[in-house]
Amino acid sequence: MDRKSSQWMILVLVYVLISWHGNGQRFNPGGSRLDMESLLGEKHYDEFGRHNTEFDHRAFAGDDDDAFHDYSEIDASDKLSAIFHRVDTNMDNLLDKDELIERVKRNKHRGLEKESGKRFKVLDTNEDGYIGWEEYKEVMFANDFAVNNGKLPSNIQAMYTNDERKFVDADEDKDGLLTLKEFAAFNFPHNYPHMLNSLAMESLDMYDKNKDGKISWKEYISSMYNSDNGEPEPGWVRDEEKIYLLRHDKDGDELLNLEEIKSWISPEDSSEEEDEAIHLLETADLDQDGKLSKDELISHQSFFAGHDEKSHHDWDRREKLHRDWDRDYDFEDDYHDRYRDEL
Repeated sequence: MDRKSSQWMILVLVYVLISWHGNGQRFNPGGSRLDMESLLGEKHYDEFGRHNTEFDHRAFAGDDDDAFHDYSEIDASDKLSAIFHRVDTNMDNLLDKDELIERVKRNKHRGLEKESGKRFKVLDTNEDGYIGWEEYKEVMFANDFAVNNGKLPSNIQAMYTNDERKFVDADEDKDGLLTLKEFAAFNFPHNYPHMLNSLAMESLDMYDKNKDGKISWKEYISSMYNSDNGEPEPGWVRDEEKIYLLRHDKDGDELLNLEEIKSWISPEDSSEEEDEAIHLLETADLDQDGKLSKDELISHQSFFAGHDEKSHHDWDRREKLHRDWDRDYDFEDDYHDRYRDEL
């Protein structure tokens, strides 16, 4: 590697260190999940409630969707038929909800792998297509070890411990190396169920100030509100306490144990993938049997793949409207809308 390339690599690594270790939200249990709209690059509905089928194209056809724009109607039908058979894993010539969920999940995970690709290349220093823990440690922590005489400061040590724990859980085949697929789970753990234990332990390490292995209400709220500033307690704090007691503290001991922390981080609500699978079924299931036949899929071809002029409005204008809306966003109004039933 020449001098210029070495300097460029150092700059890239510095950027990675700053962007990863400088992100104060890395310990936020709800702050690291990438939603499907971000991953697929399409909004499902605009602010006026108008449906965008390009989102469904990306969710179902995935990367194959780009090719549909150039196909004739016959070729598009043949291609959609081929996708049908790939999705029909039980080979009963019908697509049920579970098969559609797996298809949407596959395309979502591919998006996560794409998002992780650049970091993967930086961390794979020997360019063998894998990341070992020693490679990761060298890139991410070597400088911290060097400037602190081989001992990490407490805040960096916490990051080191969390990253090592995530690395082990992401390494599904336990060979000590991460593939790009496994690294995507390390990089976006909130999107992968098998990473839940790491996230729960990470949250416990952060919030559990007295180190009793549980999170009390005071420890829980301290990350969101400082009660020592002398100001009147806002109403949302009392509402949050009700949520803590009613939703998160399942055994009623006013403490969150590890299993309750997992439930807090990943509520057992319907997933984005399930919501989209139901949406696909409700749109194309003409005989209402809860499954899609090949004929039903192909008769709704413009809904599942390809280009639809009617669905692709002026997205620049929409983005401006979204930005204007974001500036007017009110936390307390949104909070009460989300939790009205429980309060």
